Amino acid sequence: MQFRIIAGWAGLGLTFIKPLIGTITAYWVVYSPLRAGMGIALIALLDICDGVVFRLSPFASNRRIAMIRRLADAIGDRMVVQGVLLVMVFKAGFPLWVYAAATLVQATVTVLVPFSHIIKRPIWKPSPASRIGGVALAAAAITWLVADPVTSTICAGIMAVFGGLGICQYCQMIVTQKRV
Repeated sequence: MQFRIIAGWAGLGLTFIKPLIGTITAYWVVYSPLRAGMGIALIALLDICDGVVFRLSPFASNRRIAMIRRLADAIGDRMVVQGVLLVMVFKAGFPLWVYAAATLVQATVTVLVPFSHIIKRPIWKPSPASRIGGVALAAAAITWLVADPVTSTICAGIMAVFGGLGICQYCQMIVTQKRV
C-alpha cells in the first residue's frame, strides 16, 4: 500500500516538474543544443511516465484528484511545448510551419477535450495517433538541434499527419462515446 501512495505523489510530482524542465530546456536551446535535445527527450519520457505512475496509486480512483492532475498535465504540456518550440523558432531557426502545425493540433485538442465533457461524452484517454504525433514532434525538435534538417523535416511531416489523424480519432471518440 505504501508503494501505491508513493506512486501517486511521484506521478503528481512528475506532472508539476515538467514546466521547470521545459524552462531549462528552452534556455539550453540557445546555449547548448545537445543538452536541449536531451531535455526534450526527458520531457517526452516524463509525459509518458507521469500518467502511468499516477494510475498505479489509490489517488487515481479519486475522480476529483485525477481530473485536476489531468488538467494540470494538459496545461503544463502545452506550456512546455509552446515555450520550447517558440525559442527554437526564434533562436535555432526551427521551421515556422512545424510550430504552426503543432500549435493547430494542440489548440484543436484543447478545444475538443473540454467540449466532449460539456456534451457528456468525455474523452479520457489520448488517441494513439496523437501519441505518435507527439513523439514525432519531439523527434523533429531533437534532430533539428543535434542532427540534420532533413531528418527533422521528415519527422515533422509524420507529426503533421499523425496529429491530423489524432484529431480525427478524438472526433470519432466523441461521436461514438455513450452519454454519461
